[in-house]
Amino acid sequence: MKKILSIILSALIISSLIAVSGDELSFSPDKTLGGKIFRIIHTSTQKVVSVANSALTDGARINLQDEQDDEIMDWLFIPQGVGQYTVINKKSNKAFDIPGISTDAGKELTQYTINYGNNQIFELQKTQSGNYLFKCKHSNLYLTVKDGYLYQEEFKGDSSQIFTLKEVGKSEYKLFAVGVTPFVIKGEDNVTNAKIQWYPINGATKYEVYRSTNGNEYELINTLTGTSMDDYDLVIGYKYTYKVKAYIEDQLIDEAESNLIIPYELPGDLKISSNIVSSGLKKPNQFYIDGVYYRFSTKGRTDGVGGFGSLVCQTSTDDIVYGNEFEVLNFQDIVSHPTCSDIKEAGFESQNFLYNKETNEFVFIAHMEAGGGYGFARTAFAAGK
Repeated sequence: MKKILSIILSALIISSLIAVSGDELSFSPDKTLGGKIFRIIHTSTQKVVSVANSALTDGARINLQDEQDDEIMDWLFIPQGVGQYTVINKKSNKAFDIPGISTDAGKELTQYTINYGNNQIFELQKTQSGNYLFKCKHSNLYLTVKDGYLYQEEFKGDSSQIFTLKEVGKSEYKLFAVGVTPFVIKGEDNVTNAKIQWYPINGATKYEVYRSTNGNEYELINTLTGTSMDDYDLVIGYKYTYKVKAYIEDQLIDEAESNLIIPYELPGDLKISSNIVSSGLKKPNQFYIDGVYYRFSTKGRTDGVGGFGSLVCQTSTDDIVYGNEFEVLNFQDIVSHPTCSDIKEAGFESQNFLYNKETNEFVFIAHMEAGGGYGFARTAFAAGK
C-alpha cells in the first residue's frame, strides 16, 4: 500500500511541476502596452475580465463574463514604470484596485476612483507564449481567478493566473499637460525668454523637449529628467510652441503640446507686481473661458478645527465683480481618499491653478501637509470641470 501511495504521490508532484514549469515561468515586464485599450481574457476559460453587474461605482467586484459588445469590458493601460500599469475601465473610468491597500492573499480585486496608488499598479509579466500575469506592486501577489472573480494570491503560475490581451483600440487618455510662461530677466526690457513646465509622470525616466518656431516642424532642444526648463533669447514677434515627450526607458508613453507664446518688448511706465515685495497691483485673471472669468480660493473649517475647509469658485463677466460662489472641494473629499483617510486636518501651500484646454478641466496642484509640521509632505492634485 505504501509503495502504491508513493507512486501516486510522485505522479501528482510531476503533474504539478509540469503545470508551472513550462514557458509560462519564463516572463519579463512588458513596457509596450501604454496608451492602448485591451480586452483581458482569462486564457483557459476564454472569458473576459469585466465589472460585476456592469457597475460604474467604487468598490464593484471584478469578474469574468462571456464577451459582449460593451465598453465595460475594455481596459486602458496607463504606464507607471517599466512594465507597470494602472488599468482603467473605459466605461466607468475607474481603476483596478486592491481595497485598503491590503497585502493579504485572498483579497478581492475591485474598481475604484483613480489615485495611482501602489495598490492600483500592476506589473504585466509576459510569458514566452505571449500570455500575461498581473503582479500587484504593493503586495507582490498575483491576480488569480477563483469562482469567476479575481483576487490577489501567492504565485502559482497555473492557468488561474494566466491571461491573454486582445488589443481593441488606442487610448486618448492624457497623462500630463505642458504650460509655457514668457518672462523677462531683471534689468532687461524684452520678454524674450520662456519657462516650460509639465506635471511629472510616474515612472518616466526622461523627457524630450521640442520647439516649433512660426509653425515650422518641431526641433529637439533638450533631454532631461526634470519637469521644467528655461528657453532664452527668443526673437521678438516670432511665434513659439513647445512639445514634451515622456519616456520610460526607450518607450514613448505620452506627449503634450504647449500654449503659443510671442516674445515682445516691454512698454514703458509699467507698474510692477512682485512675488518678493508686497504689491497692491491687481493681475488680470487668466481663466477666461467662453465669456466667463473663474476665480478660486480656499476657506478654513467652520467646526473649530484649523486647516483647510473648502475650495470655492466664483465667476464674473468683467473680472471686477465676482459672485455665484460654489464649492468644488472640501475636507471630507480629502479624507475619503484612501491615502488620506487617517488625517485630522489638512493644509495646502504653493497652490497652483491651471486650465487644461484638451480636457476642459481646471487643475489644482499644491504641497499638502496634514497639520502640525512637514511630516506628511504630499503633492495634492485635483481636477474637474
